[in-house]
Amino acid sequence: MKLKDNVKIKKGLDYITIVSGGYNKIGKITGSTFPALIGKNNFKSVGAEILNRLGCVEYEAIDPFYTLRGAIAEHLVYHYIKDQYKKVGIDVELHTFPNTYKGSDGKYYGNDIFKKNAKCGGVIDIGIAKPENQRAVIEIKSKSLFSEKTGQNNHFEMFKPNQEPKQYENETLQGEHYAALMGLKKLLMVYVFFNDTQEKMVREITKAPYYDFNRVIIEKLVDTLGFHYKDFKIEVVRMEVDIPKIKTLQEQAYEKLRKAFNSRKIPIEWFSRQDLIDMKPNYV
Repeated sequence: MKLKDNVKIKKGLDYITIVSGGYNKIGKITGSTFPALIGKNNFKSVGAEILNRLGCVEYEAIDPFYTLRGAIAEHLVYHYIKDQYKKVGIDVELHTFPNTYKGSDGKYYGNDIFKKNAKCGGVIDIGIAKPENQRAVIEIKSKSLFSEKTGQNNHFEMFKPNQEPKQYENETLQGEHYAALMGLKKLLMVYVFFNDTQEKMVREITKAPYYDFNRVIIEKLVDTLGFHYKDFKIEVVRMEVDIPKIKTLQEQAYEKLRKAFNSRKIPIEWFSRQDLIDMKPNYV
């Protein structure tokens, strides 16, 4: 975590105080930030996410490989879901939404399809709009079939025969966040596994000179690469969302943001040891 240069932090015994810098309003809670704010993200602390939502953290660009891999996965899942439902005689109407939009300044920003909600927002991957009894949110996760670090088969680790799928709470909560905002109990977590060859092909695209994700037409790219969902390991886990529970957690997350914004103080116990080290250059 790197704080913006204009952000100044005071470290006390019990609190981290934002002396200067940050937004003049509270950033909305999105699917990717929700798990961290309720302490369910093993890779980011509650305190770090609060600073992020309050505009104190430098933007860290995502590896373009993961962005493109995710977009390809969404395209594959769209057709996979259509065909799977058709096999059982159901013609589903699917809705997709752009992840970004181009601002008047020419820059691209994260999209928000929940503009009427002052506290929570973001954009779902795919929605099943019709028929009414099938309405659901589809949350898609693209993954490497084999782990670079351990060499283990990630698909096998998550979906061992005769066992419950090994899902990760920080991922499922993202889908539950959007399902609750949509008022839908049905959530489909869909996992798309890319093998080494497929990943290499995607990475080569992102390394091309003048590559610009915002100019990529995913449908054409998928055709060019010769990708078809039948060539991928795809798993669907159906979940029922406890909407009141998730809405309560969303309110609790927002309350943390509201208190930090008004007081400019965040409990020091909400930060990791690495966070405190990362913030040292901004201490006063």
